[in-house]
Amino acid sequence: MFLIESAIIGLLGGILSIGLSFLASYLINKFGGTSIFSGRRMGGEDVAISIIPIWLMSFSVFFSTAIGILSGLYPAIRATKISALKAMSNE
Repeated sequence: MFLIESAIIGLLGGILSIGLSFLASYLINKFGGTSIFSGRRMGGEDVAISIIPIWLMSFSVFFSTAIGILSGLYPAIRATKISALKAMSNE
């Protein structure tokens, strides 16, 4: 139960971070400024400054889920060593 919960929290964190990354990438590409690095070519066409590849998105979701599972491993091992009656009597 602890591992599933921590995996879901890690998965949701990974998905949320991809969404925030897309928002930041969009804002960087849209409002990059007028400097030499603004993403505008001589012809006036727009060039993307920030690009998020598919492999990076999938790796970030996998990595955040793995970190969630690893962080839930200690409570899960600890919960298996305590009897249910003892755990309920302490609450």
